[in-house]
Amino acid sequence: SVLAHGSTNAGDDYHHTAPYASATAQLWGGAQVKVASTVAVSPVNPYDFAALAQAAGANSDLEVKPNREWRNQATLSQNFDNGGSLSATVTQARIESTTELGLTPDGATAPMSISGGARRELDASFSLPLAGYGLADTTIASQATLRQSQVRDPVTGQMRRVSGEVPRQANVKLTHKDDAHHLEWGVTGNLGTTQNF
Repeated sequence: SVLAHGSTNAGDDYHHTAPYASATAQLWGGAQVKVASTVAVSPVNPYDFAALAQAAGANSDLEVKPNREWRNQATLSQNFDNGGSLSATVTQARIESTTELGLTPDGATAPMSISGGARRELDASFSLPLAGYGLADTTIASQATLRQSQVRDPVTGQMRRVSGEVPRQANVKLTHKDDAHHLEWGVTGNLGTTQNF
């Protein structure tokens, strides 16, 4: 339930069922594949709700709903004898509701829910102990994510990415554990590409 009180009062209630199903199979030594399907629901952002209530008024047909998508995922992971690991997850989602900036009937800009669109994501990670390379108690790990989505802009009608999506992200982390002194130290590098709202 969400309520906004101010120069305009507004409120709404939302109810969602979020089913989830998955299946996992063990493959060759240390490898595993998992497929899953679920409805992912994010709570209403109260600030977006209040902003729309203020801009559009209580009797507007526009609304801010929970972000909701039907998400299918497949994950392949592999564990190695030396303690290393590798995994990759592919996500395909059908967007049923997402919040974007649009125009009210009076021409004001405000957040509002739109439906339709799709999202795809590839997430890969690996971890490798470096003891075999002469660096005892040292590990290198990395993670990268590629995202691509399409929704119809509520103002221009053109297809574009979901607002706030980061198309590419990656990081690499090198750590060393000093068990004798109960210390862990290292260095991390991060990369993130342009994020547009």
